[in-house]
Amino acid sequence: MNNSADKVGEIFREAGTAFNKLSEMTMMLHPMADTQSGGKWTEDEIEMLRLCVHRFVVDLNKLSQHIKGRTGSQIRTTLRKKAFEDAGIQVRQV
Repeated sequence: MNNSADKVGEIFREAGTAFNKLSEMTMMLHPMADTQSGGKWTEDEIEMLRLCVHRFVVDLNKLSQHIKGRTGSQIRTTLRKKAFEDAGIQVRQV
């Protein structure tokens, strides 16, 4: 694998980690999670999560401005697919 491919692979690994963490945090919002040791999310925690996700989307949009020929949607789709693959979850093609 060449250096460029190594760098792209590292970016996708990092993105996969970010999506996995986001997935874990989102699952904690589910009512069944209220019975776990963490308890119910506070309004402040939910707002903090919302702001982090918003910042992530803004950053993806900035990134897409620097990657010629790629839109934010294309980047998000690719990162999401890679995150699912890294987690061993099969992605359905629509």
